Amino acid sequence: MPGPRPRWRIGVLDSNARSRAELLPPDLPTPIVLVSERSTAAALGWARIAGVMGVLLRPLRREELRPTLEIAIARFRELRRVLAWWRRPRPGS
Repeated sequence: MPGPRPRWRIGVLDSNARSRAELLPPDLPTPIVLVSERSTAAALGWARIAGVMGVLLRPLRREELRPTLEIAIARFRELRRVLAWWRRPRPGS
């Protein structure tokens, strides 16, 4: 018998991708977690600008998966709340 369906789908982006900017549209409907071999500011700077919500460094460690994914989901939920508030109809407009 299969287990319960996951409540979230999380995009995983490899830092070695050639065209990173094309992979992250601004209206992406899912949290994105970057998997990278480097943790330098230059290596991760584009990820912050692009909206990556979590980072896992190689080699992956089991004990880091859950907290990283939970933080990515929480940041994504908060972003959706802020966007919904920003797009709401305003009185007098």
